Amino acid sequence: MGYLIESEQFGLSEIGFHFLRSRFNYKTLYYSEIDRVELKRGHSIKNWVVILIFGIIAFSVSIIWTIGILMFFQNGKGVIYVEELVSPLILFLFGIFCLYKSFQKTDTIHIYFDKKHDFFNLESIDVKNEIIKLMEDKIGKNKVVFQ
Repeated sequence: MGYLIESEQFGLSEIGFHFLRSRFNYKTLYYSEIDRVELKRGHSIKNWVVILIFGIIAFSVSIIWTIGILMFFQNGKGVIYVEELVSPLILFLFGIFCLYKSFQKTDTIHIYFDKKHDFFNLESIDVKNEIIKLMEDKIGKNKVVFQ
């Protein structure tokens, strides 16, 4: 099926809004079923709080681990291996990446239907104005909200 507008997560056609996984349509939502559409700036990932918590934990553990290694160097006795020096660095970089992704914001489209809500990232789409125009034409201007 050809879509007027397509991304990795969704596609828009003449009949409705299509939920996609790996470009395969697993659910179609007809325009008449859509209660409201919101286009706003939001988090680029759905579970950003969980990623934020992982980032804080990884960052904190890497700092504590590094402090332990520095205290070991001050005492000066014993053997330390390269893996012990690299491991906190990898954990630190993972924590920084998680913190970055949890705070990253992008344009999103929120679809409200049947007392449910789903949102999609518009980061990879260059035709945001066409999405707005198509949604206003198909479901009505009063149901499309910009924030």
